[in-house]
Amino acid sequence: MPSSDESKMTTKEREELRKLVRQRAKLAVDAVLTRAADMRAEVEARLAATFRKDDERWAAAAAKADKAVEEVNVQIAECFREQGVPQQFWPRMTSYFLERGENGSRQRRQELHRAAEAAIDAMVRTAKLEVQRNEERQLTQLAMGGITTAEARSYLENMPVPEQLLLPIRQVQLTGGEIVVLEAEETVTPGVLVTVERNGVTEERVNCHTCIVCTRKVVAGRGLYCSDACWQAAYRKRHRAAK
Repeated sequence: MPSSDESKMTTKEREELRKLVRQRAKLAVDAVLTRAADMRAEVEARLAATFRKDDERWAAAAAKADKAVEEVNVQIAECFREQGVPQQFWPRMTSYFLERGENGSRQRRQELHRAAEAAIDAMVRTAKLEVQRNEERQLTQLAMGGITTAEARSYLENMPVPEQLLLPIRQVQLTGGEIVVLEAEETVTPGVLVTVERNGVTEERVNCHTCIVCTRKVVAGRGLYCSDACWQAAYRKRHRAAK
């Protein structure tokens, strides 16, 4: 049976695994960008595609249409010949084959191109975010395995999450002072008041809780403490209690 020391991951092994996790994440992002480039090339090829009338997939149908048009022209000719109209004034019917569909219009191609670019960019952002999340989960797991003190674990747990850094917009204040409510406010998790000004948009974040040391309001995203001084005070208090 292996001893507990043999089954425990060493510091060197953790560092090697961190390098491997980061390398794989970088490779995954490169693969995402490569796939996005392939998708853009596919879109460009489809928008630029043209089709020939004599394509074997519909050549028989096109020939049948031409034959039907010619039969109609024979009937037209007989009608105007009987009326004594000179041949150079006879009307004729023709068939016309469009080599493109909607992509035959330049404006429509530009619209489709912009829509495809936006869709691909959104997919790339989503894929890169998923890669980063997976990388963060693996690195956190490696870090947690090597953390032995309560102080270090508390520091890791105190790191803000995206939901704290970017709160939902619940109301908008227009230039004239009018406030438009976009979503009913919640008492537990306040949101953001966005003010529309002439030179742009500003936002005021609403404090969501109080500091556990001095009870002052904490700006959203700072975690449990309102300042570094309070964090240091909490650190000293924990060490005094440990002694």
